[in-house]
Amino acid sequence: MIVGLRKRINHEGEYKMNIKLIEEMLLKFKSIPKIKEKKPTFLEIAGFPHYENVISNIVSFFVDTTEAHGLEDLLIKSILEAAKPEKIIDYKIVTTSVQREVITKNNKRIDILIETEDEIICIENKIFADLYNDLSEYAKYVSSNNTLKKDEVNIVLSMDKVNSNLLTDNFINITYQELFEKINENIGHYISYINSDYLKYLLDFKFTITNLYGGEKMDKEIKEFFSKNWDTILELKNEMNKLENIIKEKAEKIRQLIDLSENKYTSNWIFEKRCVVHDIKLDEKTIIAIDYYTELQEPYFKIFIRKGKSVERLNIIKEILEENIEKEYNISLKTFDIKGICIKNSKSLTFDTDERSIAQFIKKLVNAIEEKKERILA
Repeated sequence: MIVGLRKRINHEGEYKMNIKLIEEMLLKFKSIPKIKEKKPTFLEIAGFPHYENVISNIVSFFVDTTEAHGLEDLLIKSILEAAKPEKIIDYKIVTTSVQREVITKNNKRIDILIETEDEIICIENKIFADLYNDLSEYAKYVSSNNTLKKDEVNIVLSMDKVNSNLLTDNFINITYQELFEKINENIGHYISYINSDYLKYLLDFKFTITNLYGGEKMDKEIKEFFSKNWDTILELKNEMNKLENIIKEKAEKIRQLIDLSENKYTSNWIFEKRCVVHDIKLDEKTIIAIDYYTELQEPYFKIFIRKGKSVERLNIIKEILEENIEKEYNISLKTFDIKGICIKNSKSLTFDTDERSIAQFIKKLVNAIEEKKERILA
């Protein structure tokens, strides 16, 4: 098992050993499948991920074979197959009635009542609420209104399995996961004539309910990895936070070391904690930007025209810097079309280069551009 970083390391060998162990840990991490990012669905964005009434309305729409969704009997067939796995449905189901909030004799409300040519289907929809409903009342209502003696199917549709002791009067419990499995099995038969817009809505609904289960389950291997290496990861995170502060302080120190008192056209500030920004306003229509990114792996400069973009002017700026800066610092200027000039891979400008030297280099860049203002604007 990988040990944690030592807060105080007394021996160089022990320090190197800890670094080696951390590198091994990171290599192991690279090989592990990562947790998939959970993206919000439209229903979640709208703020209705677990409202039972909203979900019941959606189910009612998609079970109705006469509605505009074009999915025909996909949902009602999937519900019946999930409720009665032994039943073979090799015929098209047509709904003759789909009702919401049907009031019984004793003023109870049935969430969804569906009637087809052969069945009457009563659905009690449960997302997070407990099953406290009077199922007997619902069953009596269905039976008393079943004058054509159709097959009665009473269902509790829920997120999780319901205690079987609570299921009375032939009510069958199916979960949303079971329903979605049936939809996945059946959807291929409808794909050739399906309405793509309503398919998106159905899938959004499915992903919304799936997210209520907690989204993607964490892979066992990555869970074990974090469990075994938790202390090391926390200490590594702590060291990274310290490093972030060092980078932030370095950027601010560089900014403060640059004396702009004699520069008429230039202002500077820090962007996103680590980028030292200089804007050189040559006139009302032209601003040249010099950004220095204090990255640990490879610090770099970006010089570009923030306002008044021009390939010609950018080429002139490159010529000016080649004349005044390139040879002295042994650097290479790379131009990326209109995007700007990049300075990187310089041995004289690394992360370990002292702040004063970086500040002096930025000052030379600023002076070179300000002094050649007329040439740039010509």
